[in-house]
Amino acid sequence: MTILGQQYTLRTDATSDQVREVVDFVRQSLDEVTGRHRAVDSLDAAVLALLNVAGSFLRMKRADEAQIQEVEQLIDRIDRVLNEQPGGSANSDEMLG
Repeated sequence: MTILGQQYTLRTDATSDQVREVVDFVRQSLDEVTGRHRAVDSLDAAVLALLNVAGSFLRMKRADEAQIQEVEQLIDRIDRVLNEQPGGSANSDEMLG
């Protein structure tokens, strides 16, 4: 694959479609950076693109963590409601059995 005029050979277990998707994503990220900054050398473009990708990743990670916490709170609420039902403590094993 070629990125910013440099040829790279990848060794991966990923499928060719997965590799193509990653390469396209990297190229798009670099195009966004080089389109905004006319005179950017390739190292600067790569660093700026990496910073953008890292920022996006961290935002998504925080959103995922918030969703996990929300699901855990919902599970706790469900458990409390089930435990308040007549007959006492329903647990997941009893419900599955």
